[in-house]
Parts: sequence; structure tokens; C-alpha cells
Amino acid sequence: MLIPSEIMIAEHLIKVFLKHDGGLTCAGEWNSWHQEIRVNNDGGKPESTQAEVFLHEIFEAINNMFDLQLDHKTITLLSELVFQVIRRNKLDFVNP
Repeated sequence: MLIPSEIMIAEHLIKVFLKHDGGLTCAGEWNSWHQEIRVNNDGGKPESTQAEVFLHEIFEAINNMFDLQLDHKTITLLSELVFQVIRRNKLDFVNP
């Protein structure tokens, strides 16, 4: 998966950064103040791990923006399962 440098969620432009300079101490993070998603790509993590973390942070952003009040365990489960469905079925939502 090519992780884009920005995405739209609802009508909000979200910047996306791949951090490889030691700037993150976790796999990824959603920063609501700056409207940014950061994915840690230090340590040679597989592409699939980075892609799943990116999807997880999208769920975190949606949860925050719309005050869904989902706990972290639920977000983690949803992101991993949706990622598996997309990958195993080779889903492509852009190309017909």
C-alpha cells in the first residue's frame, strides 16, 4: 500500500507523515490539534504493519472527530479485521 501524504476525512484535510527519524515511540498516532496522522517506519517494519497502523490511525481520527467514544481495544480490533478483509480479498476501491 502506498500511504498518501494527505487524506480527506469528511471535509477535513489530514496530513500523513511516515516518521523514520525516531520521532515516535509508538507504531502510530493521530494528532487532533494538528490534524495529522503519523506512522512509524523505523526499524524495518513490514509494509503490511505500516499499512495496518495507517488504517488504525484513520479509525482513531474518525473516532475523535465524531465523538464515537470507541475504546482503543475496539479500534484495534476493527482496524485489524478491516485490513485483513481488504488484503485477503485484494480489494481496490479506486480501479473498476
